[in-house]
Amino acid sequence: MYGSCGSLREAIEAFQRISAPNVYSWNILVTQLVRNGDLDLATRAFHRAPARNLVSFNLLLTAHTRQGLIGEARRIFDAMAERDGSSWNIMIQAYSSSGDLEEALVLFGWMTRRDVISWSTVITLYTRAGGIDVAVQMFDKMPQRNVIAIVSWNSMIQALALNGEPRAAIALYCGMDQEGIPPSDATFASILEACSIASALEQGMEIHRDIAIANLVIKASLASALVNFYGQCGGGLDRAREIFHGAPPAAVSGWNAMVAALARHGHGRQAVELFIRMLLEGMELDSVAFLGILTACGYAGMVEEARELFVLMAAHGIAAGAEHYHCLVEVVCRAGELERGVELTVSMPFHPGVIPWNMILNVCSTVLVDGKVGAWVGGEIMLLEPVESAPYVMLSNLSTACI
Repeated sequence: MYGSCGSLREAIEAFQRISAPNVYSWNILVTQLVRNGDLDLATRAFHRAPARNLVSFNLLLTAHTRQGLIGEARRIFDAMAERDGSSWNIMIQAYSSSGDLEEALVLFGWMTRRDVISWSTVITLYTRAGGIDVAVQMFDKMPQRNVIAIVSWNSMIQALALNGEPRAAIALYCGMDQEGIPPSDATFASILEACSIASALEQGMEIHRDIAIANLVIKASLASALVNFYGQCGGGLDRAREIFHGAPPAAVSGWNAMVAALARHGHGRQAVELFIRMLLEGMELDSVAFLGILTACGYAGMVEEARELFVLMAAHGIAAGAEHYHCLVEVVCRAGELERGVELTVSMPFHPGVIPWNMILNVCSTVLVDGKVGAWVGGEIMLLEPVESAPYVMLSNLSTACI
């Protein structure tokens, strides 16, 4: 009891008053030491115990993996005379969390009795590593695709959506219903994302009805997914607003979704006003928030605001990435500042790649006819991608326009 309340000294004193502590007592002590972050003392208690069982070993495995000491955990695991499903799963999950797909698969292959946790862990690992085809094959082979395996279903739905197969994700969601597996909050959020990507308005609205039927309390993550869906699929900005304002205090993701919805519907100024509210309310902004508001400035042609917000990123400790630079390049070029766009591109703190050059050339050839800048930028693109036909077409159009 004392260890659970954070009073480690009292827990140790209570243990010392036990005249003949058994394995159960030692395991409780080790558990409390681990919970209080004292791995060294927990390890010493483990080795002092006169008898140890599987629970004891699994406690020590968990303690080491949680602190990232996977090598030491593996040595303990290899030295165990007996292992149960929990022992294997602790190690597989540890390798999975560290991104070591190869070692996780080695242990998975050695298991004689795989349970739903081990299957789910490896499937999730494959989806995160981009091995969607193998993940699908393993998911199809999974013997227990029941409610306990909801993590695997959610991982597969999200992976299919993000790997260009949103319709397959929607079909998989329908398969859950056929197998009698109730979706979770995470399921609904993932399938709404798939509907957004596929612009599947009708299916998304059906899923919204499923959420209502399930009588779920709509938490921040699910509200964000709904706002993003309605804002992106043409379901109506008013509907997105209604959900945003009616949900519990939104997380940053919900605000980001609303900013993006406003920008997408041509309300750049309102998007900036909402972003300023985020600042005033002291929300911890992330790189996605700044990308969304820079995009909104681009839609609305708000050049000065975009510049100020770009500078503001550094004040919030956020390093501008390629996408942020691309947004700013497009904003200034569309405002007629082609040379400024070129300056931004060559001054990026990383290799700019071909995307910003294509943006500048596109503006040169379609919006502002500038043969001098266009010819120079076209040369840069051809050096990077000499076999691509698009820049040649744009340069040809530019030459025609300059005649």
